[in-house]
Amino acid sequence: LLEDAYLKPYHGQWKVYVIDPADRMTPQAANALLHLLEEPPKNVVLVLVTCRPDSLLPTVVSRCQKVGFHLVPSDEIERVLLGREIERNTACLLASLAQGRIGWALQTASCPEWLETRAKILDWICSLPRSDIKAALRCSADLRQLILDTWRSEVDQAAFAQAGERLRPDQILRARLPMIFDIIASWYRDCLILSTTRAEEVVNIDRLDALRSEAE
Repeated sequence: LLEDAYLKPYHGQWKVYVIDPADRMTPQAANALLHLLEEPPKNVVLVLVTCRPDSLLPTVVSRCQKVGFHLVPSDEIERVLLGREIERNTACLLASLAQGRIGWALQTASCPEWLETRAKILDWICSLPRSDIKAALRCSADLRQLILDTWRSEVDQAAFAQAGERLRPDQILRARLPMIFDIIASWYRDCLILSTTRAEEVVNIDRLDALRSEAE
C-alpha cells in the first residue's frame, strides 16, 4: 500500500484504498501508515473502516476525518434491488432480511442458493421436537448434516470436487456455522418480537404464520 499509493492511477483521477477492519492493524502497521495519512499523495483517498474506533491508535484517529455510516431504510434497499432486475417478492424479502445492510442484500441477491439454504434451515427449525429433550439434542446431528448438504448444493460441483479434497467436514462447519446461526437467530428474534405484538418489525416476512405459531 505504501508503495502503490505514490504511483499514478491507471484509470480515472482517483485512487481509493479501503482498510477493513482498520482496528485489526498491528501497532507496527498503524505507525507505518501515519505519514501517508498525514500527507497523502494528490487524488489518493484512504478509508479506514471500523466499528471500534477506540481500538485505533490516537495518532491514527487524529489524522482522520470521522464519517458515520448508517443503516439504509428497507424501502430504499428494495428500490435498489428492483433496479438490478431482482424479482419483486425476492427484493421485498431481501430488503427485510438485510436489516439496513444494503451490501448484504446485493451480495445475497447474487447468490440465489442462499435463499434455498435459508428455507431448509427454517423448515428444520419448524420440525424441531417440542417436548422430548433427548430428541432435541439429537437434532444437532441433523443440523450438521444439513449444513454439509447445503454447502454442497451452493458450491459449483466442479469447484466442490476440488475443494472437497482440501476441506474437511469440521472446516466446512466452522466456515458455515456463523451464517447458519444468523438465520436461526433471526427466527427466534422474530418470535420474541411477535410475542410483543410488534409484527411490523419482523424480518422473516414470508414465514409469518409459522412464526406466530412458534411465538405462541
